[in-house]
Amino acid sequence: MIKDNIKLGLMDVFRNKVVFCLMVLLIFSLGTIVESATDAYLRNTFAEFQLSEQAYSAVVLETTDDKGYDYSNTYGKKLDDIFLKNGHTYTTNSSLCRNCDTGIFVLYGKLNKNTSSRVFWLVDNKNVTDLKNEAEFEVVTHDAMDYDMMNQEIKSYIDYDKRVLLEIKSDKYKNVSGYKFQDGEVLGLIENAKFSEDEINKGIDRQFEKIFDDNKLMVINNTNKKHDDDENTFILKYIVPYCLITMGITILSFVIFFKYMLKSLQKEYKIHILSGARTKDIMARNSVFVVLVNVATFCLIFVLNGFAINIFSVVAFIYMILCILILEIVMYLILKRSDLIDLIGD
Repeated sequence: MIKDNIKLGLMDVFRNKVVFCLMVLLIFSLGTIVESATDAYLRNTFAEFQLSEQAYSAVVLETTDDKGYDYSNTYGKKLDDIFLKNGHTYTTNSSLCRNCDTGIFVLYGKLNKNTSSRVFWLVDNKNVTDLKNEAEFEVVTHDAMDYDMMNQEIKSYIDYDKRVLLEIKSDKYKNVSGYKFQDGEVLGLIENAKFSEDEINKGIDRQFEKIFDDNKLMVINNTNKKHDDDENTFILKYIVPYCLITMGITILSFVIFFKYMLKSLQKEYKIHILSGARTKDIMARNSVFVVLVNVATFCLIFVLNGFAINIFSVVAFIYMILCILILEIVMYLILKRSDLIDLIGD
């Protein structure tokens, strides 16, 4: 009986090719908008919850001299104006590492809750005494650390590599310009830079980005939250109402198309009923049409998505399932109110 219902359903699709294609077109048109908007909304909403440790990206537009210290000379004093009062960042310093024979991370930001100092070194605790000839410092205890201002990478070094944080007291190393950073290390300072919400509201991030408005480096902000919020507002304010209206039109179109099918296939349905078909058999027969319409739509969207399995394809699959459920309910209600139900007798 199941095979017979499927076979009859396929024949119904063949007899109503125009209706089938129109339904695919309607659901596809609505689907591309729903899925694109949902995909964008989800990406924007959950992006702020992702631990993105690289808020900025630096693109080299002009190569430097052979020594590789051009960026340090060009941007050092300008970065002083930013990091002496705002933000936090870190990078390595190969010059210090060679002089002290140990790995050193140079950190900028308010990482000690008990002082206003903003320059720190992160070093292996076994090498702390070796640094006394290089700089004046004070070891920061774990209780005094402001972990909220630290990057995840720095936290992991402190937690797992037995490193310690040193608060630098020497005037020589209190500024960005006081270090001899190689160009790659300056890029590290830029790409690891982060600003608090209050600093962003004050426009400190824009001041930071304007430093690089020249022909050597281009700095890209990877966390443009305002743009994401504006896009989500547009989606909720305009796209969602449009989709709801279009969904209503699609359901209404399906009602018209299905009533047309009931009328055009009335003779075939009556023969099927007189052969012993019940309500579930008629539903199964018509479900073939509904399922094939939505599967064809999903396949079209999947092809346009380059056969990729991502958020968009997952949303497309959920959309297909919801459309099948909604159209099945509509079809059942129409069938219940039709004259055929009297012939079935259940």
